Amino acid sequence: MRHLKLHGALSNMAAEDAEIARACFEAALAVDPDLCLVVLPQTAMEQVARELRADWAGEIFADRAYADDASLLSRAEPGAVLHDPADVGPRIAEMLREGAIIAASGKRVPCRIDTVCVHGDGRDAVAMARSLRDHLRGAGLTIEAFG
Repeated sequence: MRHLKLHGALSNMAAEDAEIARACFEAALAVDPDLCLVVLPQTAMEQVARELRADWAGEIFADRAYADDASLLSRAEPGAVLHDPADVGPRIAEMLREGAIIAASGKRVPCRIDTVCVHGDGRDAVAMARSLRDHLRGAGLTIEAFG
């Protein structure tokens, strides 16, 4: 294994609660201290990864919208989940160039971005990933493995 990424509800809880993030990260690092922790930037996950002096990578989501505090908008809110593959590339390229999460309001939240997630369970996931890759390459951005 090269990295650990919390998923779903556990990730959401760890992003808000440092105790949960710490329990998860300490358990994983006890098994392999060289793991890279994939964290949501500007959250409790990043704070704990830094406190543990762990190797970490900041992850943003291509197909999710953000609130002004860099948290994900609730899926119950309109526009929280992006479905059009054509919308994803320009948005992520801008975030990568600025080194910031761009909230739905337009607010910029500076952060470290090392990896981009496209949720694989959407009906347009493959098209979205291809569109994102093609746009980033066309924009002159390099795609490579992190860590």
